[in-house]
Amino acid sequence: MNLYPRRNGRSEPLIDLVCLRRFPGVRRASEVKFRFQKTNRNSDSQMADVGEKRKGSVAERKIIIGVPVLPGLPLQSETTIRVDGSDSDSISSNQYEMNEAGVTSHGQHGPSSPVSAAAPLEPKWKMQHVDFIPGSLKGKSEDFERFSVLIDRANEWSKAHPEAAIFCCETVQWTSMDRPIFSDAGMLHKSMYSDKKSRIIRGLRLWYMILDDTFYDRSDKARCPGPFKLACVNYAPEGKNDNMRAMLKRFNEYLFKTAISGRRVLRVETLHQLADCSDPDVTSWMEQPEKSREYYTYFRIFFMFHQGVSQRQTEIGIRDFFPTFDQRSPHSQGYEVYTDMFKRAARWLYLDPHIQLINLQSVFIKVKKDVDGLSNFFERVSFKEHGSAYGSMGHTRTEYIQILRIVYMQQQEQLETATPKMMFHKHFSPVRVRKGMETQSGDDAEPLEYLFEDLRHVEQKINAWLSYSSAVVFGVETIPTRMNTGGQETIGPETTFCFNDREKNQSREYWKVNVRLYIEGRYKEIPVQWATRIVEERTTKT
Repeated sequence: MNLYPRRNGRSEPLIDLVCLRRFPGVRRASEVKFRFQKTNRNSDSQMADVGEKRKGSVAERKIIIGVPVLPGLPLQSETTIRVDGSDSDSISSNQYEMNEAGVTSHGQHGPSSPVSAAAPLEPKWKMQHVDFIPGSLKGKSEDFERFSVLIDRANEWSKAHPEAAIFCCETVQWTSMDRPIFSDAGMLHKSMYSDKKSRIIRGLRLWYMILDDTFYDRSDKARCPGPFKLACVNYAPEGKNDNMRAMLKRFNEYLFKTAISGRRVLRVETLHQLADCSDPDVTSWMEQPEKSREYYTYFRIFFMFHQGVSQRQTEIGIRDFFPTFDQRSPHSQGYEVYTDMFKRAARWLYLDPHIQLINLQSVFIKVKKDVDGLSNFFERVSFKEHGSAYGSMGHTRTEYIQILRIVYMQQQEQLETATPKMMFHKHFSPVRVRKGMETQSGDDAEPLEYLFEDLRHVEQKINAWLSYSSAVVFGVETIPTRMNTGGQETIGPETTFCFNDREKNQSREYWKVNVRLYIEGRYKEIPVQWATRIVEERTTKT
């Protein structure tokens, strides 16, 4: 390897050596440039200028390498190249060694290691998740474990993993036809064919922060804050004349009657359940696409029990924000996009600093003539989704809008020094990692689940962004959006209008699994040129 090639009969004093190699945590080869500068070996001052120092006949040069974990986000690491001192301008490939963290090519720590005498690197908190999927009961393939069983399994997991600081949980739904369900899949599918049913499965997802999942001491409470204990209770409508406000009132009465020290409300969810499943604890059912389906809406409340947890019990309130029809975005059928709606909600939170925020949730509700966009609370507890399937004689379109639901507690003692809350949000979506084989009909010959990033890849991007931006995560939610149908194919989770209908003669519809972060406080923005590189990266993979 000639570091000083001759050009036009003379040696170039300055060159770039480009190496392609794979670094830990990088999914593809990264381009690393080593920049050498030829100096007069008899001049100590010139050698000091380029960071080179003599050790007998051996010269050391330190180079800073940028390793892109996320496109455009450099992670600095120090590499030492030891070059055998020689009067020749040409150095063969076996005359130098590359050291990373002081390890030579022979696997031994050299005395010239730049990191050997330094303090050990401290790990950073990372966000991760764990899923609990209901299993089928023994001898009953159509019956699955109840949701309360998943809560028990989650508590056992927390006991075994005290290093996981649980801060959020949610009910997650997976759909499938004739394929196995993978909880981390970035793509789901659902039947749109009249003769095919879809299996719906609901599970529990925990979001937690972790400092180190391998090298930790259970006695160190700063690094192992667990275990945590979870519980949940459901509030379903008691009849067709019931409404969400009455269910919320019953829940508040329950809170005051069962006040427990060390308990706090972690999350209040709004969920839709098939009317044939009267028990909200049911975790699985089948859906026939060409048949109309009745759904009812209910509350699921998660509690957390932990030492040191304190929450002054006051009445829980709900505030809904509806997308306004401003006729701006064609990708949202004239409704304002999610970011614009969220800004109005963030402004409302900022103006009332005495609100104790519990959680935020995106809820899809059916569009009907009696939907009042000026209302503060959507109260209807049931709706019908019309049958619409490829191969059926008739079909009726069902339209939905995405609203933002804020769950909060109003503090009884309003302090004058309360700090206003500044809330933001950010989406992360799985991108296509490779192009699949296509059939003559234009459909992919292999499942799309295998062509897109899974949730762990999305987590890696999230943690890289969190490390750079120093953002404080308040909450997380999983947002499935239709990929090719329903009017969500262009801007995904930013769309506040979507529909269910037979279209494009497709036998199945695909759903992309997005992750939405709710962030408290300002954070460091990614430079524009880095964002452009990320867009280019997505474009080349689709």
